[in-house]
Amino acid sequence: MGHWSCFLYDMINPSNDGFYYFMEVASQETNISFEIDTISLTKEDKKMEDNRYEDNKYIKMAAEEFAKDRSEDNLFRLFDVLLKRMIDDGEVRSPMVDVNNVFGSFKLEDLDKGDTFTIDQEMRLRIDTVTNGDGNKWIPLYTEEAEMLAKPTTNLSINLQIYKVLMAGLEDDVAGIVINPFGLALTMPKDVLRIVVRRYEELRNS
Repeated sequence: MGHWSCFLYDMINPSNDGFYYFMEVASQETNISFEIDTISLTKEDKKMEDNRYEDNKYIKMAAEEFAKDRSEDNLFRLFDVLLKRMIDDGEVRSPMVDVNNVFGSFKLEDLDKGDTFTIDQEMRLRIDTVTNGDGNKWIPLYTEEAEMLAKPTTNLSINLQIYKVLMAGLEDDVAGIVINPFGLALTMPKDVLRIVVRRYEELRNS
């Protein structure tokens, strides 16, 4: 049994706190089926959740420095920051595609804080990708919620460990990851990701 945080937004007014849904999710990772436990609509809960991503600002800072000066030192600094966040079990907010449209069958706007409901069918999610001008697909890594909502592509997101986002960037159908695609848009292709992932796994297993 795994535990996730899940978020839904009003796509017309994505920054409107009144249409912000926060849900704790219990899931069986074997079949990716979910049971929603609670829904919170309070700004306080949102602030507490945002604190989880506070240290991701260092990823953003290191990525910006490397974008300005693509030196080896700046690249290694970005590697170090990513490694530190992964070692700390750091997470990012990742937009997801509700492949079989499970949430489409619920009227979430009728629910109040503390209400519960159960999804009695398999829910299949995949990380939403972004496509560049060359037609290549990239896994986005958003360092903060504001970056993700700069151009929302889906109204559903969950917390994912940064390690899992990097691993998703190594899948066959994508070119790698892109940090803050609607802002800095710094790409990290697979050959670079493999270096970071390999080093992290060495440290984790040492």
